[in-house]
Amino acid sequence: NYAISGQLQQNPQPRGGGIINDDDWNIWPEWTPRAEDMTILADGTAYVPLPPVSHVILVLDTAYSEKDTADWNACLIIGVWHRPSRLVQIIGTEDQIDDGEQPRVIVMGGWRRRCRLNDDRRGRDGRPLGLVQLVADTAKRFPVDRIIIEDRTRGRDVRNELRRQFADEDFNIQMFDPKKHGDKVARLHSVQPLFSQDLVYLPAKCVLTQNRWGEEEVEVREFEWARVLMDEISAFPHAPHDDYVDDLSM
Repeated sequence: NYAISGQLQQNPQPRGGGIINDDDWNIWPEWTPRAEDMTILADGTAYVPLPPVSHVILVLDTAYSEKDTADWNACLIIGVWHRPSRLVQIIGTEDQIDDGEQPRVIVMGGWRRRCRLNDDRRGRDGRPLGLVQLVADTAKRFPVDRIIIEDRTRGRDVRNELRRQFADEDFNIQMFDPKKHGDKVARLHSVQPLFSQDLVYLPAKCVLTQNRWGEEEVEVREFEWARVLMDEISAFPHAPHDDYVDDLSM
């Protein structure tokens, strides 16, 4: 309940739940994965591929400072996808409408960092340390069709630096003015119907393991970034940070 969440877990959530709760998210894959569903990379890493997406958007909320007490620079990569006919048959539906025609969205990845605007060095994870460089690296890795940046704090600086340093990439950058779309609560309410209609997904971390008989099985876990995202969204508007909220509601 609210008291336990706030006092013991230090994660206060509104009484009766927040605007968007943990159980409002759908998990990908939608079926119970088997070992044969996994793709094995050359280094031995195994994963369940994400659904084929038709459009990928990178959304970015920036912060002024890199101090430990400052807000985060937060980024989400969101893909639009449709269920293929094969998957519609697996899931099953009582609706008469072809479910494969309904657009859905999946949060393909995300990160939040406190960092300098520009820094060409790379961290221990191999990712760029600078905000501009990290955004560009993320945009090329997925790759994205559009970059949406909140038009406040360092948003315009990031846009200008992306255009200056990565002119050859021809990033499609769009600035989002939050003042034209109400406050944070109103903006999150505006996307809540997508969740209530079961149209928003997060990927599960599927790990290939072996049972006691030596048979391969798939264990479904959580990505750390996905748990951080869900915790922040469900605790809003009482969360200590709301950077992912800004991303999700742009």
